[in-house]
Amino acid sequence: MVECNKQITLSKPIQWKVSEATWRFQVPFSSIEFQDLNNIADDAVFDIVGWVVNVSDKFEEGGIEKRRLLIERGDTTVTMDLLGRHASMECKPGDSLAGKGVILNSFQGDRTVTTKRMSLVRVNPEDTQGLPSRLTESSPRKRALKMVSENVLTVIELKAQQEEMVKEGTKAANADESPSLLNDEKAKPGEVRCSVKAHFGTVDDNLFDENIVKSENPPRFLVTTNIEDETGSIPYVKIWTNALCAMLDLTPAQLLSSWQACSDPEKREEFLDQLNEGVQKSCSA
Repeated sequence: MVECNKQITLSKPIQWKVSEATWRFQVPFSSIEFQDLNNIADDAVFDIVGWVVNVSDKFEEGGIEKRRLLIERGDTTVTMDLLGRHASMECKPGDSLAGKGVILNSFQGDRTVTTKRMSLVRVNPEDTQGLPSRLTESSPRKRALKMVSENVLTVIELKAQQEEMVKEGTKAANADESPSLLNDEKAKPGEVRCSVKAHFGTVDDNLFDENIVKSENPPRFLVTTNIEDETGSIPYVKIWTNALCAMLDLTPAQLLSSWQACSDPEKREEFLDQLNEGVQKSCSA
């Protein structure tokens, strides 16, 4: 990289191509340590270098092509989404991967490393900037990015909020019959994001009467239980993929493999014990 404080302005169309007469184009990657990602704001731009652990097939979400990776650096892992043209990149577990100009994206409290249109992504780059060697498969790993939330509520406060939203939904449903409500923003149902510190209920054998796997590529799961604290309880609470994997300390691919092994009675009992050990912890939902 050449250090220069000069600016070049082009006033006419120019056709660009890679030079065949000069040195190979190289870009330095200076990776942030994964555990430091919790200290940076959403949409902050940074570099990341790690080892690929899992790779999903390419899929479409919201009209955008996406490929989801789990990458590790040392004993920490992060989920990384390759979007748009980056989703066409081929990589496999065991490859090193470097991203320049990537960002943190937050959705409903879950934070993910995401490429931008101008991000530069390289598989097995020559310079990995001191990337630690891969750990053995049995070595413990932890998620680098914690879920974030605001507005901590008790269960009874959440229940009151839930009842209020039902009223709003009923009012919105009546809007078709009442033209005066069509333009009333207060009549339209919305969503509330909050944090609730509570215990999840026990999951029993009835779990195996349903298929908790909603998608295998990428792996998506749904478990229904209840939550409770000293103020009350709420039934039929849905635990989706990211929260479930965080509580069980498993990657989505590992969770899928564990579920598929449940045809074995011993594996089924082991899976249920592990699931209950995770969901009965006091945690934020």
